[in-house]
Amino acid sequence: KGLKHLPRKSLPREVIVEKSHALQERGKSLYKKGGFAFNRIPSGLLLVASPTPLLDVSKIYELIQGQERVKLICLDNVTDIHNGGAILRTGAFFGIDALIFAAKDSWALPPGLAHGASGALECVPLVRTSSLPRILGKIRSLGVEVVGLASEANTSGGSPCPHNKCTLVLGCEGPGLSPAVRRVISYSWALKPQGPLTSLNVSVAAALGMGHFFGYPS
Repeated sequence: KGLKHLPRKSLPREVIVEKSHALQERGKSLYKKGGFAFNRIPSGLLLVASPTPLLDVSKIYELIQGQERVKLICLDNVTDIHNGGAILRTGAFFGIDALIFAAKDSWALPPGLAHGASGALECVPLVRTSSLPRILGKIRSLGVEVVGLASEANTSGGSPCPHNKCTLVLGCEGPGLSPAVRRVISYSWALKPQGPLTSLNVSVAAALGMGHFFGYPS
């Protein structure tokens, strides 16, 4: 049941032993070829893996229509790969069916995302879309509750999604959800602070939102 990853293309299995400087130079070349920014390989070990496969959004629609319970996460302007990796890891813990993000806000799926996800890239399908509002509108039309986490929202309590089909949408820290996304969500929901600080890191907010709407695993 549920979504499955697309098969990865096989890469030749090869072990190359290099001196420290040569390893850094090889890493720099591979990063440049992949379109990634290179800093330094701190561990002395470089693993070259096949690209992360992306799922077509049509599979999400099929899942919604064929499954009684659906748990989705959408990221709106969340571009920090460390937050993205943490959200993926938490999503895997809560058993989300997929993570959807906009192409213009893509992290380009760099190595740092996989590191932060701690294995979640292997079990959480990713969907990249050119129009997040359009996808969310379609998801909502199929009977899924689309909830936007927004600090200014009046709704902070309430029970989980009544139809067991829910999409949580998270925006970047600061501006939050974009105006186009706000127009298509079912409603906004806020985490109300109990102390002097009024905001949370987006990955922490995502974890608390998943716990509330998806239910904590027993």
